[in-house]
Amino acid sequence: MGFTILGGTSSWSESQTVNVANGFFSVLLGSVTPFPADLFASGQTDAFGPLRYLRVSVNGEMLSPDIGIVSAPWGISTVAGPAGPTEPSERPVPRG
Repeated sequence: MGFTILGGTSSWSESQTVNVANGFFSVLLGSVTPFPADLFASGQTDAFGPLRYLRVSVNGEMLSPDIGIVSAPWGISTVAGPAGPTEPSERPVPRG
């Protein structure tokens, strides 16, 4: 399967071998070809952020329509803050 993110001044695409079961599949985009740093930082935007679309192809045939990517691209810039990663340094202890 091929995956492409459209809409910015930067481009990104990768191909992966994907197992499909009953029409469902799961992939980790960017695991083969890392996203460029500016993929979600430039190009056309609206009130909610950058306008990006995911295009999926199977055996060279593009599926339609392209899928709008919303909200999550902003999460990319929250992975690391001034003090480093934003994830907890210790695993929380369940209380009950």
